[in-house]
Amino acid sequence: NVVESKFDIRDTVFEGARSDAFDADYAQGVISDSIFREIGGDGLDTSGSEVSGARLIFEKIFDKAVSAGEASEMRLNGVRAQDVGAAVVSKDGSDLSVSNLSVSGTKVAVGMAYKKKSHYGPARLTISFSDVDPELLYNQIGNQLVVDGRAVEGVDLDVDALYREG
Repeated sequence: NVVESKFDIRDTVFEGARSDAFDADYAQGVISDSIFREIGGDGLDTSGSEVSGARLIFEKIFDKAVSAGEASEMRLNGVRAQDVGAAVVSKDGSDLSVSNLSVSGTKVAVGMAYKKKSHYGPARLTISFSDVDPELLYNQIGNQLVVDGRAVEGVDLDVDALYREG
């Protein structure tokens, strides 16, 4: 967990964590050429942070491979997610942009944009240069999810139920 710090992480393997593998809170940094494997929570989780990354692999992630939260800004290029709860999620006023996303084996979703905490604004998720299944994208009404320049229609998403049911 990196808090109010700057970081530069390269060529790193995160493996076997019981909860979140890498958590950045109010931090700024770069993460690249890294693998997240067999993680009990989220792979890459941010709160109020500015993060860029490239060439990231996520395998067997119980929750979210990438989770941008609490007004984070994240730019990622070259993300591969396999056997994950959800691949890329932007929530609570965050802006997550992912290009060259490859996903197989999700339990919940490929991509999600939603608001969980009422004191934050809407979330934005942009996915580009990726072949994603539109049936596995969830954009809660009032948020923004765009895939290759096309907006994904908002749906009524009960976020509390989503978290309650795991």
